[in-house]
Amino acid sequence: MLLIGFTTYWVSMTIAGLIQGAGKIYEVPYIDVVIAEHPYMIARWVGGTMVFLGNCVWLYNMYMTAREGTAIPAGRLPHELAYER
Repeated sequence: MLLIGFTTYWVSMTIAGLIQGAGKIYEVPYIDVVIAEHPYMIARWVGGTMVFLGNCVWLYNMYMTAREGTAIPAGRLPHELAYER
């Protein structure tokens, strides 16, 4: 989710920036540029939301992993338990 969201965000911002640059070079009125890049700003919102939700899933996963972790007995080190089955 994070990778797809970031890619969507990056591509939409790149295209919107190219539209803005072309509008400035060819002296297009500002409101026309804003209207032209509106779909890319929606894609930016979708991509940013996917990045945020992906981070929320990651945080939940880390919390659940830490909560259900293995108790370390006294006198042992965490790396000693890693290969024990």
